[in-house]
Formats: sequence, C-alpha cells, structure tokens
Amino acid sequence: MESTFTLNTKSLKQALSSMKRVAGKSYNNDVLKISVLPDKVEIAIQGVIKFLTAKTEGFADIFIPTKVLEAYMQTTSTASISFIFKEGEMQCGSSIYNSKAIRVETIFSNPDNDLPLNTNNLVLLRYAENNTENKIEKLGLTNQIRNAKRQLTTNINNALKHLSKYEVSYDELHNIIYKKIKPE
Repeated sequence: MESTFTLNTKSLKQALSSMKRVAGKSYNNDVLKISVLPDKVEIAIQGVIKFLTAKTEGFADIFIPTKVLEAYMQTTSTASISFIFKEGEMQCGSSIYNSKAIRVETIFSNPDNDLPLNTNNLVLLRYAENNTENKIEKLGLTNQIRNAKRQLTTNINNALKHLSKYEVSYDELHNIIYKKIKPE
C-alpha cells in the first residue's frame, strides 16, 4: 500500500512546532499518526490534532516516529513538500528513509470504504469477490484479503483432518464456503 500527499512546507513546520510545545519532553520519543484523507492531512500526537490542506492520494493511517519527520523538516526549505509513504519507508523528494517503525495502515473511516469496522474474514472475502483489484489496492486491503484467503485455506485443511473419515474433500468444503462468500 502506498499513500502520498503534498502540502505547504511552512504550514507543516508550524503544526509540528505547536505540537512540540504542547507535548513537551515526550515529543521526541513519540509517534505521529498522520491520517491521509480526501484533500487534507490530519496529524496527531498525544491529544493534539492538526488538520492541514493537502493534495492526497491513497488514503491511509501512517505511523512515524516524530524524530524521523522532524529531522527531515529541519533540512528542507521548499515552498511545498511531497511525501510518499510505503510500509517501512518514507520518501520526500529525492530522500528516502527506511525504518521498521514507519507503518501504513488502512483507514476504515475512508468514505470510499464501505466495510464495517468489525470486519471478519468472510466479509473481506465477499468484498474481494465484489470489487475490482484496483479499488482493493486503493483502500489498502490487499494484504488483509490475502491473509483472509490464506486463513481460509488453513482452516479448510484443519477441518479436513477431522472430516476425512467421512470422505469429505477439500473441493467440497471450499465449494460450501464459496457459496457463502458469493451467494447465487
């Protein structure tokens, strides 16, 4: 999953500066949550939330150590700044920062995402059947759906261990479940 946004450098620096004043000493040891939403970015830390106007693509929740973003912001002087976030990676202009602490997650409050908050594997598999690969990727659900499919295979194999005495095959179990995933 990839999430990008472009915003005014000065407004981002001001937002980070005011957040630093409010958070105090803990600011440098904290993690920023950046929610990339339609035409805006929400930056949050310990009860402080700032909204900034931005050009956005790939809605997501991004978690990044404040030190990583702060270090880069001290070196830039351009009027606007563009970020590209991937799992474990932040790209700003020609600079790329890699860290396991940089996480990109799906936003369930995304207006394009009609999945319920308490989504389970069955709901995810139904969603995959009824939506395009492009929409699934845009919403950042690719890994969750891949995991749901993997879990389905594992669960069917576990069920076969118990039901093989009754001459039940993998295909029979899969077809029963598939009828629940995509009813006729």
